[in-house]
Amino acid sequence: MRRLLTLLGTQKHLLLAAFGLATINQSLLLVEPQFMRLLVDDYVMRVNQLDARQFFRGTLALVIAAIVVAMFARIARKYQESSSEIVALVCAGDILAELLPAR
Repeated sequence: MRRLLTLLGTQKHLLLAAFGLATINQSLLLVEPQFMRLLVDDYVMRVNQLDARQFFRGTLALVIAAIVVAMFARIARKYQESSSEIVALVCAGDILAELLPAR
C-alpha cells in the first residue's frame, strides 16, 4: 500500500484533476433532472395560463440549458476518464520498470 501511495504521489495533480472532474460531472448530472422539473411545473402544467410566446420561450430556454448541462457533464466525464487512464498507465509502467531487469 505504501508503494502504491508513493507511485500515486508522483501523479497527484492528475489524480486531483480526475477527482475534481468526477465531482463536477456528478454535480451536473444532479442538476439535469431539475430542468425537466422546471419545464413540467412551470410550463407544461400552466400551458393554458401562458400565451404561446411565453410558453415557447420558456420551454426553449430550459431545453437548451438542459442540453448545455448534459454536454458539459459528458465532457467532464471524458476528461476524468482520460486523467484516470493516464495515472493508471504511468503507475503500471513504473511497476513494470521495477520488476523487469534493466539491460
